[in-house]
Amino acid sequence: MQKTIEEWKGLIIKAFNAQKWIEGLSFSENALQEYPFEALFYSFKGNSLYKLGDYEEAIKAYDLGINNGDTLAYNNKGVCLAELGRYEEAIKVYNLGIEHKNTLAYNNKGNSLHKLGDYEEAIKAYDLGIEHGDTLAYNNKGLSLDELGRYEEAIKAHDLAIEHGYTARYLNKGVCLGKLSRYEEAIKAFNLAIEHGYTAGYLNKGVCLAELGLYEEAIKVYNLGIDHGDTAGYLNKGVCLDKLSRYEEAIKVYNLGIDHGDTAGYLNKGVCLDKLSRYEEAIKVYNLGIDHGDTAG
Repeated sequence: MQKTIEEWKGLIIKAFNAQKWIEGLSFSENALQEYPFEALFYSFKGNSLYKLGDYEEAIKAYDLGINNGDTLAYNNKGVCLAELGRYEEAIKVYNLGIEHKNTLAYNNKGNSLHKLGDYEEAIKAYDLGIEHGDTLAYNNKGLSLDELGRYEEAIKAHDLAIEHGYTARYLNKGVCLGKLSRYEEAIKAFNLAIEHGYTAGYLNKGVCLAELGLYEEAIKVYNLGIDHGDTAGYLNKGVCLDKLSRYEEAIKVYNLGIDHGDTAGYLNKGVCLDKLSRYEEAIKVYNLGIDHGDTAG
């Protein structure tokens, strides 16, 4: 017995809510067999394919949805093109969506412009998204301002993003404050990021503490970051130990960083060996750094 359009919609949405993308795809295809001109089912199919990472096939489904009158599919098609790195094409598609009053496309257009390095135009697109009520654009506008070195403006944008619930921007706000040498404020921002579960805040907080000459505190914070899997902290921890003239400890930490793939540790390890007058060992380590592309050695 043939299902109604609403019955198929219900099944597809239930599958999506359960993140059962293959099931959602199957339902969409079955629905299209019964209702081949129902545009929404093509978009449902496209959404399933997108979630499954099959962007080329998703684009084909969205095109069929568009051909049958679903102009919201322009936005989703653009997202797939962007996932494939085809940003110029994505922008053209987003523009078509905008022409059809799909204002969510402004933010996505901004993202593609950002990827192309056209930060000024990206900001304009984000501003238009914001004007049309898309608060997600606050989240991204600050990133483009960051890239332009407009840190004061970026901080304001990050604050607006945070006000709208995008708490990851505590990290970006902290980075901007750090670039402005406002380390105490940056530490507060990173603390808030950590409170919201963004463990990358440990590394950044440690950097600010080190800039303030608080090396012992920085080491403790780097250790917390390392405990949370951020192995970049080994290099920074080693630098702090070096600053405290604890060269043997620093060498051990650089070794751990090297073990985790951070080849910058060779140069720093060599410097510590120099300071310990272990010149032959230092030369060998510098050579290893050079072999890994670090010509400063």
